[in-house]
Amino acid sequence: MCQTRVKVPVSSLRLWVPPLRLLSAFLWQVAAKRQVTYYTRVEEFVSVVLETVPHLLSAKERVELLLGLRAKFILDLCRKLPSVTLKAMQPHLNKFSKIAESVSIDGSERTTVDAAVRGFVALVQTLLRSPPDRDHFFQDIYPLHYGPTYDTALQILVWKFLSRLEMLLPVPSFHMATLRGFRRVFIFQQCAHLLV
Repeated sequence: MCQTRVKVPVSSLRLWVPPLRLLSAFLWQVAAKRQVTYYTRVEEFVSVVLETVPHLLSAKERVELLLGLRAKFILDLCRKLPSVTLKAMQPHLNKFSKIAESVSIDGSERTTVDAAVRGFVALVQTLLRSPPDRDHFFQDIYPLHYGPTYDTALQILVWKFLSRLEMLLPVPSFHMATLRGFRRVFIFQQCAHLLV
C-alpha cells in the first residue's frame, strides 16, 4: 500500500488544530530538534504562561528551564559568531540575570542560583575576551556540560511544561463549545459571520 503525504497549508491547519496546541507543537519541535535559534521564543512563551499559571512548574524547574534555554542560546551565539563583542552580548546577559531575579526562591537555593548566574556571566565574558579560551571551551568543555545530556534535560522540562499546559487547557468538544459559548447570541452571530 502506497501512502502519500499531503501538505496542508498553515491556514487550513489552523482550522483543525487550536492555536495554543499549534504553538505548543511548534515549541516542542524546537526543543526536540534542538533549534537553538528559537530557544528565546520558547523561553518567552514559557515566561508569559508561568506569570499567569505559576504552578505549572516548580521554582526549581522554572529556573532550570528558563536559564537553561537562555544559556544555550547565548553559548550558541558565542560559538557561531566568534567576533561577537561583549557590548552586543550584554542584552542577552542582562536578560539571563533578570530571569534569575524573577524566580521566587529563597535561602540556599537563591544563593546557588545567584552564584551560577555570576559564574555563567563570567564564563561568557572570558569566552568573548579570549579566543584560545573560547576554542578550548567549545572543543573540550561544552560537549560535556552543554551537550546531549543538557539538551535532553531541556527537552524533558519543555515536555513537562507543555503536557501540564495541555492538561490545564483541554480542547472542548463541539458539544462543550456549544454549551459554553453559543448560548450567547453575540458569539453565535460572530461565528455565523465567519461562515458567510
